[in-house]
Amino acid sequence: MEVLLDPIILHKIHDMPLLDRPREKANRYGINSLTDEELIALLIGFGGVNNSALDIAKTMLFDCGGLYHLANKSIEQLKLYKGIKDVKALTLAAIFEIAKRYNRKQIENSEHIIDSEYLYKKYENRLRN
Repeated sequence: MEVLLDPIILHKIHDMPLLDRPREKANRYGINSLTDEELIALLIGFGGVNNSALDIAKTMLFDCGGLYHLANKSIEQLKLYKGIKDVKALTLAAIFEIAKRYNRKQIENSEHIIDSEYLYKKYENRLRN
């Protein structure tokens, strides 16, 4: 079952004002200025004939209820979205895995006093499923 995009949000990135486009916005204001949708759109790269990478990213984040839940989708679940094929699904899964590993290493290397919150953050990714 392929997830279809809502036609209300369809637009082309090249029709957006130049400084509002994700790549240009990141170059001008820094990568941290981008929204979650814009970051995902950069990873997706290109959309299709009827939808932009930004449209696909918005739909994915909306359907998943945000970045946290999107980051926990399997490669097969990511490929259910129109415009997301093998390479894009692998790219997204890889960056989400890098983020999880980074967070895990950051917690493991922390000199934070061990308490329940520390333990939760340290083991949540391993015990989630």
